[in-house]
Amino acid sequence: MIILGVRQGHDSSAAVIIDGKIIADVQEERFTRQKNDTSFPINAINYCLKTAEISSEDIDFLAIANSKIQSHFFSFFDIPKELISETPGFKEISKSYVKNLFGISNDKNRPVLPLYQKKLKLSQKCKIECVDHHFSHAASAAYTSGLNNEKALIVTMDGVGNGVSNAIWRFENNQITKLASFDQSSSLAFFYSSATEAMMWRHGSDEWKLMGLAPYGKAQPGALKGLHPEFKDGELSYAIDFGEWGRWNDHGANHYHGKMSKELVPYLEKLGREDFAAEVQRISEEQAMNLVLPWLKKEKTRNILCAGGFFLNVKFNQKLWYTDELDFQWVYPNCGDSGLAVGSALYVYHKNNPSAPIQKIKDLYKGPEFSNEEIKEILDDIGLKYKYVDNPGMAASEYLVKNLAVAWFQGKMETGPRA
Repeated sequence: MIILGVRQGHDSSAAVIIDGKIIADVQEERFTRQKNDTSFPINAINYCLKTAEISSEDIDFLAIANSKIQSHFFSFFDIPKELISETPGFKEISKSYVKNLFGISNDKNRPVLPLYQKKLKLSQKCKIECVDHHFSHAASAAYTSGLNNEKALIVTMDGVGNGVSNAIWRFENNQITKLASFDQSSSLAFFYSSATEAMMWRHGSDEWKLMGLAPYGKAQPGALKGLHPEFKDGELSYAIDFGEWGRWNDHGANHYHGKMSKELVPYLEKLGREDFAAEVQRISEEQAMNLVLPWLKKEKTRNILCAGGFFLNVKFNQKLWYTDELDFQWVYPNCGDSGLAVGSALYVYHKNNPSAPIQKIKDLYKGPEFSNEEIKEILDDIGLKYKYVDNPGMAASEYLVKNLAVAWFQGKMETGPRA
């Protein structure tokens, strides 16, 4: 069974899974060199097909990490009419399909391809599966965990996706069941990103800077009361109106603006950058605990699986483990939206193969690699000085003892976010 998973949006990505094994997984940004690239991941898709040594017509399932087919798919894929009519949710997408088919779509952002960019042809045997945003997150954690036939709690937390910001799931007998979900007004991730923007850093990209600054300050409990969501006993007790988000697409990547970021600026100025960061981190940890820990008790499990961009906060992940409420903790390493391609594809595979064992991933090296011959050709073409050594470790150590910096490039590119 060959499945192509595709995520289009910020951190666009693609993945190919064959018989349950991840063959390739890569973000579009790795080819365009535009961090957090939102473009349709055509380069990532082509890489995945090439690595798997297949054509688009060999695909059995096209897994789309969204609750509906986005219009760009009609531009980049040659989709048989029969395939569209067999797709669940056809009534929702049929009008869009017809408009795209006859070139009368109202979507001004939908690409119109030149002759030299050929559409990816799908065969009539192929099926399209739309997988909800948070379900894709949940599947990415569950089906890479190695946890077989054991009960676990799945928690997915991010900004918002298909109307949901936080969701709780039961994982039992290798099946995923939603228990609860909370909309944008519950988004601790949006609170954290708003604080990031207030610091004049980039929402959806630079949150790691705030997390890194937090230990240098002293938290000020109560200083930001009323400016963040609150949870009690696993339920939302205080909601926040984050409003509509402004968006500036800068050469393929989005910059976001939310009204909360402006409201936080006076508090930042009063507290100072370090103490502000410390308090934002403290609040996020406290409120996430108030959501997660009660559900662990309700479900009577000590196993937890996590995904969604909030879990890129490694300090919270560590603090959760240190509660001693867990025997097993698995955060899918590529837990942000670039991991949705894998999640949607894994969900489709296990849906169609419910008895298939769940393998724990061994590494994240699923992207491009370059042979010595390719590297040499590039260096020669650029005209850089270089030398070949049989023992690069020894050569690197000689530079390090001289207090020099070494950049090391080796093997396949890893999937997931980079600072």
